[in-house]
Amino acid sequence: MPQIRSQRRVRRDIAATIIASAIVAIGLLLVAATTLVTGAAETGRVGGRAVIGAAGADAFAVQVAGREGEGWEPTASDWVYARTSGFDVPMDLEQGFGPGASRVFTLGVRNASPELPGAISMEILNRDAAESALFDRLLYTVEMRGDVLLDRVPGDELDAMTPVNLGYFESEDAKTLTMTVTMPEDAGNELQRETARVQVAMRGVSQ
Repeated sequence: MPQIRSQRRVRRDIAATIIASAIVAIGLLLVAATTLVTGAAETGRVGGRAVIGAAGADAFAVQVAGREGEGWEPTASDWVYARTSGFDVPMDLEQGFGPGASRVFTLGVRNASPELPGAISMEILNRDAAESALFDRLLYTVEMRGDVLLDRVPGDELDAMTPVNLGYFESEDAKTLTMTVTMPEDAGNELQRETARVQVAMRGVSQ
């Protein structure tokens, strides 16, 4: 790992590339009944990691938003900066999640810088690595503006498929994407009482 030898070097590196990270975390709680996997989804969270950026009007930062369902467009009040407290994403607790069923989420990501453009990527992570049985079996599809970025990728193959490039963002540019989480049709009682915590990490780099 290279050493930073002077404060001047630190300032120059920050000015050249500013990085911001945000987390959209969606929790799914699944409980098996008899021979079918059914369940209820607990409330998800949109939280974050600290924004790394220079002070001043040219700071580069990423904002995120999220909601269950399709066709949603975030309004000005929906966007949040990456922070540890986050906010809850309401989920339908009455909707079952059995074999072949899907849950759909609309996620928003925004370059909140008033001046700096940048590139933003996303990564789907297992929020609770100690419980991977269900996460690894779930199928993940991500679409953005008509393009399929991930197509029913099993959780245990995500490491090889991500991060996914979401493209170039002008200052204050925002995009929405759809993430579909599907229970395999052949899921059985081996998944009963297993849980999955699906975490989506957005990472932006100024350009």
